[in-house]
Amino acid sequence: MQMKKMKILDGVLSLALLAGCIPVVATSTPASHTVDEPTQTPQVIVVTSTPETPQVIVITATPEPATATPEVPTATETTAVQTTLNITSVADSGNGNVVVNWDASGDFPAGFQVVWSSTSQEPSFPTDSSTYVSDPNARSATFHGSANTLYFVRVCRYANSVCDVYSNLGYVAVFAPTLAPTAKPAVPSSGTPAAISPYIYITYMKSAGYGAAVIYWKAYGTFDHGFKILYGTDPDNLSYGESKSFDVKNGTYRVFTVTGPYYTKFYYQMCRFTGTSCDLYSNVYSFTLSGPN
Repeated sequence: MQMKKMKILDGVLSLALLAGCIPVVATSTPASHTVDEPTQTPQVIVVTSTPETPQVIVITATPEPATATPEVPTATETTAVQTTLNITSVADSGNGNVVVNWDASGDFPAGFQVVWSSTSQEPSFPTDSSTYVSDPNARSATFHGSANTLYFVRVCRYANSVCDVYSNLGYVAVFAPTLAPTAKPAVPSSGTPAAISPYIYITYMKSAGYGAAVIYWKAYGTFDHGFKILYGTDPDNLSYGESKSFDVKNGTYRVFTVTGPYYTKFYYQMCRFTGTSCDLYSNVYSFTLSGPN
């Protein structure tokens, strides 16, 4: 019965609506939003920052090996060359001739000057006597001196009319022809050399300052115990054990300095010392020691 009433009511309403008797009011029914719950457990992603080990690049400066190519000097540069001169021997070859030998290293485009003096122990060019050797490869020269004279000798490099490099000092005593001992053994017709007798010969003396003098000599033979230089004011009373003396212990020496009172004239004689006495004597040489004026 109720259902019929509802149907009749729906019909009456429908007719009314069609006839426009009942205004239509629009109502807004908000739509419902249904959020579906997730059916799975959400996955959590954790992002962590793990820095990588830093890469360190070390740059070292490794020098390149030095090259062996030498620098080439420019036109204004000069390459230093050591120049040396060394006298190796000075010898009396007889008749007043003196032979000088030397070694040399360096540049000698204009050759050498061989310089000598009987008074100066530092002979120099052009002050003292000299002989010119133009050959830069020469290592020997000869000059002529006076008999019974001691000469001091040097060799120098000659360039632009002067000498700029000097050698060491050499010296030589020139004998008088009648007093010179035999330098080499004579060779008889049999071809056997004759023996040379030992000798000592005082060649020269030179002042070495007030009350001093240098004595030079030549000697041939064995002198294991050296020499004695005897001296006194009487030339006839010179003998070992009786006269005053200087002791030259080295048998290879050929020069020695003696001393004494100013302005005194002494006579000197040398002898070969045997260890207990003298068995060989030289000539007698006189010399007056200098003093202040």
